[in-house]
Parts: sequence; C-alpha cells; structure tokens
Amino acid sequence: MNKKIVLSIVGILTLFGLFAFATPASALTCNSATLTGTVITGTPPTHARFSYATNYNTVSNGSGITTPVQYFNTQGTFPIEQFISGLTKNTTYYYRLEVTNNYGSQNLNIRNFTTPSCPIQTYTVTANTGIGGNIYPSSRIVTSGNTTNFTVTPNYGYTINSVTGCNGNLSGTTYTTGSITSNCSVYASFTKNQPTTYTVTANTGI
Repeated sequence: MNKKIVLSIVGILTLFGLFAFATPASALTCNSATLTGTVITGTPPTHARFSYATNYNTVSNGSGITTPVQYFNTQGTFPIEQFISGLTKNTTYYYRLEVTNNYGSQNLNIRNFTTPSCPIQTYTVTANTGIGGNIYPSSRIVTSGNTTNFTVTPNYGYTINSVTGCNGNLSGTTYTTGSITSNCSVYASFTKNQPTTYTVTANTGI
C-alpha cells in the first residue's frame, strides 16, 4: 500500500489585487506527487504554475522543472492543482508556486517533501511435471527482476526430456529462470528409458 506524506505549507504572496497561497502537498507514491494551492484574483488575467527540482538552489534560481501554466481570466477564488510523476523514491524535492499578473511576478517560499520507498513487487513462479519425475519446489515467490531455480529429478527408469517456461535454461538437473517480471510457470517432462536388449546366438557342433 502506498505511503502518503502530507506537508503543511505556510506562505502568502501579494501582488496588486492578487493573493495566492499553497495548500498541503501530498507525496502519494514513491514516484508521484500532487501539488495544490489557491489563487484569489483581483485584477485578472493571472497566470500560475509550480516549479520543482531535487536541489533547493535550482528552484531558487528559476531553473526548476515547471508545470503547465494555468490561466485565471476572471475575478474569484480558484484552486490550482498539478500532478507530477517520474519522481525518484526516497528523494527530497523542493518546489514553489509561481504567480504572475499584469503588475509583476512573485513566488512563494520554497518548500519540500520526500518521496517514500516503493512497495516491493513480487511474483509467483509455479512448477509442474509430467509422468516420470519431480520438480522441487512446487512454487517460489520471487522479487521483481530476480531469477530463481528449481531441481528436476527423474524417477528410476526415466530421463529428463525438457524443462520450459519463464525464459529459463537447464543445466544438469537445475533449471534457472530468466528475470521474473510477471507470474509464470515452469514445466518439466520426462522420457521413459528404453530397455536394453541383447542378442543371444545359439550354435551347435557336428
């Protein structure tokens, strides 16, 4: 389950006939967040956007990543909200609300939030066999991106015919999967050994 981080932002900026303030921002997942605020226009038109980066000075110098500009062309109180994605887990981001009208531009104080860790994604790899042998274990839980292996054992009188599934390969009696990125299955089949036959020749004397 995604962690939610709520950060209180205190700040007000004033231009002639304009008030704007940021409301709490939420880091909803390990790679996304929603920035929100309110713009009260007195002398429209008014433009507003957010700027963010992983470095405080980058935002302060006006070089942060900017969200699309939102336009407010009438008087009133308007919410501003912007979803941002492509963030990095366990990383602190700095951001501010930037507002402009015909009388100039001002920026709110720079605030920050830290993204949480991403949930660990796991998948199930199941193993099945035909007649003539066994595969162990019958299933494994694997972290996304990892590989796993199974031991394939033929019964007496049988040999391993093939082992397939999960982009793996067989070495001796060990089957190693490829990188696991979804649930998948491994299947082992066996071949019954043919009995060895001998020719007995009978001869007689005179």
